[in-house]
Amino acid sequence: MAFTTTRTVGRQLLQNMRRAPRFQSRQIATKAEQAGGRLGRPLAGVAVASGLLIGYYVNRTGVQPVLTAYAAAKAKKAPRQLELSREERFCMFASLEYDGQAYMTPADFLDSVVKSMPRPRVGRLKLQKSDIDDMLQVVPKRTASLETGAALFTKLQHRGLISYTEYLFLLCILTRPQSNFKMAFNIFDTDGNQRVDRYEFQRILNLFGKLAERDKDETQTGEAEETAMGMPELDTTLTTYLFGPKGKLLLKYNDFYKFIDNLQTEVLEMEFNEVAKGKNIISEEAFARIILRYTCEHNVEEEFLNRLRKKIMEERNGIQQEISFREFKQFCQFLNNLDAFVAAMRLYSFTDYAVTQTEFARAVKISTGFLLEDHIVDTVFKLFDDNGDGFISNDEFIARMKDRLHMGFRDITVVKVDTLL
Repeated sequence: MAFTTTRTVGRQLLQNMRRAPRFQSRQIATKAEQAGGRLGRPLAGVAVASGLLIGYYVNRTGVQPVLTAYAAAKAKKAPRQLELSREERFCMFASLEYDGQAYMTPADFLDSVVKSMPRPRVGRLKLQKSDIDDMLQVVPKRTASLETGAALFTKLQHRGLISYTEYLFLLCILTRPQSNFKMAFNIFDTDGNQRVDRYEFQRILNLFGKLAERDKDETQTGEAEETAMGMPELDTTLTTYLFGPKGKLLLKYNDFYKFIDNLQTEVLEMEFNEVAKGKNIISEEAFARIILRYTCEHNVEEEFLNRLRKKIMEERNGIQQEISFREFKQFCQFLNNLDAFVAAMRLYSFTDYAVTQTEFARAVKISTGFLLEDHIVDTVFKLFDDNGDGFISNDEFIARMKDRLHMGFRDITVVKVDTLL
C-alpha cells in the first residue's frame, strides 16, 4: 500500500493548520515545539483531527504517527461517548480517507464499539484507488466465511474500508433481536423477490445517510464541524463481501441472517475477551462493568460496583461467581429484545413498580423464549437493588439498558435510524 510521502504530509499539515477552527497557527506551532522536545525528535508537522493536536515525526523508516503529549492531555478531557453523536464518533475513529471522504477500517469499527478512544494515530491515511483495490482483493468469499462463522472484521483488521452509511447500518443491526432479522431483510428487498441486490442495498444505505443529514441540519449549532456525510458509489469491504467483487451476487435471507448473527457474536466476543484476558470466564464484577458501559458516568458506575462488591462480601464472603461467554451472550440477546420485555412488563402491570427476581425472570422468558441463568439474574439484582429489599426499579434498569443498546449516543439519528430496521 502506498503511504503518503513526507513532503505531501508537510503540505497537508500546513493546510490543516490554516483550517484549524479551534487553534491559531502560533498556538499549534508552540505546542508542536513543546511536544517535539518531550519526544526527543523534531516534529515534521502537526494536524488537527477530532479536536486533538496530533503530530508527525520522522525516523529511519519514514513518517510515523504519534499522539503528542498535548493531544493525550486533550484526550483525557475529551467528552465521554455519552456526549457524542454517531457522526462525531465515526469521525473520531475513522483512520482512512479517500477523495475527501472519511472511512473506517474493520478494526476501527470494532474499536468504536468497545473502546472509549481510538488508537493513537495522526490524522487519516489518504488512500489511492490502487490501495482500495488491494484491500478488496483480500475480502473472503461470503459463502465459505458464513459457513465457518469466521470473525470477518477481526480477520481483516486494517485491510478494508467502511463508509459512514455502512457504519450506521452496522450499528443498527448489532442490537436487532433475531426476530427482527426477517423484517430487516424485507426492508432491503424492495421488489419482494426474496433476494437483495447491490442496488437495493445501496438505496437503503442512502436512506440512512439522508436521515442522518436531515437530523444534522435540524440540530447543528455553532461552528462548522467535520462531516462524514456523503453517498460515495465506491466499492467497499462490505459491498464486496455481500455482493461479490463485481457486485453481481444476490443476497438471500439465510446468508443475511448468518451475517448479522456472526457480526453480533464477533462484537460480543471482543467485548468479553477484553475483560476475560485469555480465560473463558469472567467475574460478576467484570460482567457488571460490561453491561454498565455507556450507561453512566464513572463515579456513578463505581457506586453500582461498590454495591455489588458489598453484597457479594456479605453473602459469599467476597467469592464471585463465574460467567461464561454463552451466558453473557444470552443476556445480551435478552437486551436486544428489551422492547418486548417492556411490553411484557406492561402486560403484567409491573412497569411502574419494583419487581422481584421471579417476576423479572418470567418477563424475560415471555419476551425471549428462554430463561436467564439464576446467577445472572441475581447479579443484575445485586447491581440495581439499591436498598437490599429484593426488588429493583424496573424503570431505572430499562433506562440504563437502553443506553447500553444505543451505546450512549444522544443524537436524534438514534431514534430515526434505529427504527428504520
